[in-house]
Amino acid sequence: MALPSELFFVDKINQGLLLDERLDSTERKLLLTPVHEVVGQLDPQLAQALQAKAAAALSRAYTSDIAGKSRRKGLIWSDFNGQLYRESKCVISGIVQNWYLGEGRAMERRAFGISSKALVVTGVVAVVVILTLNILRC
Repeated sequence: MALPSELFFVDKINQGLLLDERLDSTERKLLLTPVHEVVGQLDPQLAQALQAKAAAALSRAYTSDIAGKSRRKGLIWSDFNGQLYRESKCVISGIVQNWYLGEGRAMERRAFGISSKALVVTGVVAVVVILTLNILRC
């Protein structure tokens, strides 16, 4: 079963694509496949094309989501990116990390003027506060 962070980024890729460019079922399945299952079996040209398609789509989706410097949406992206990095073993993880290191981090800094580490720390603090409040309610 796919992680929420994996599904988030597959959806963001589709958000950044035109309707006739959307991920087909084969591309979606590939993105959610564990890397060890495709090692040595994936056509390098197909992998490069999917990486380029996904990176461009992620940049468009990120730009759209954080328009107006929406810190809340920036934190959502940052939180899911952290979860993906820590927990995912699927193809989507490598694609998102390549995008983040190549374009995403710079976009984040331009949008918010702070480092991604500060966004992650802020996101973690927010999650801890929310969880603590929910626990106290029980």
